[in-house]
Amino acid sequence: MIFSSRMIDQWAEYSGDRNPVHFDRELATSMGYPREFCHGWLALLFVKSEVTTRLAASLNEDIAVDFRFRSPVYVREDVSCEMDKNETRYDIDLVNASRQKLVTGVLTPKPFNNAIDGAHRLHGLGRADRSLPDFGFPVVPWVEAEAYAFQQMLQKYPGKERIGVADDIFAEHLKDSRERWVLLHTRHESDVSLGLLQLTRFDGSMVRESVCEWSNPIPVPSGYYCSITLRLSLYTQGGLVSRIHLLMKRIN
Repeated sequence: MIFSSRMIDQWAEYSGDRNPVHFDRELATSMGYPREFCHGWLALLFVKSEVTTRLAASLNEDIAVDFRFRSPVYVREDVSCEMDKNETRYDIDLVNASRQKLVTGVLTPKPFNNAIDGAHRLHGLGRADRSLPDFGFPVVPWVEAEAYAFQQMLQKYPGKERIGVADDIFAEHLKDSRERWVLLHTRHESDVSLGLLQLTRFDGSMVRESVCEWSNPIPVPSGYYCSITLRLSLYTQGGLVSRIHLLMKRIN
């Protein structure tokens, strides 16, 4: 799989995620990267769909997947998804042509729990108003539902016109809110009910409730750490919980 500039543009148009590090080579290089890189969400659309398609016959219970971003997936980089079974879990790697692990993950059985526990919440998120683009690979229904929840959240996010640059939602916690901060995707966890896994299709009319929660930023040596949780409940097919872990880094 090669993530093209067009795919980056398509995801940005769908989601509203216009984080400048995905488009601005000068900014990316100023932060120590050789060039602009793919959205973490977009890379995981491919990985999650690839894995669950391969495992379709054996997924017969609720699952949890936990992915860590080890290195950026650069635009026009050739990558592939590898998977290895280890007792009751599957180890998952997204690797490039040099065999470097860009994303590592684990899929395990886990009873689904959708209890709300966030520090701050946005209830009744707006309906997503765009269809998921055709990226050239099949996207399984639960992954499409997760992308739908993300688009819903950005419809209501206070800084949605320049998502990726931390602003209103975090400004009260920063020492100087006039500084510019970029949000970098570092980890992504998803809990998925069996009912959602077994869907043959997904559309927004199936959604009963959607909630977004976020944590207060915590100072770390390289900036601030925070997390956002998306919760999606369907009328008849369970739901999902998606936890997005972010590092906020100052733009020089």
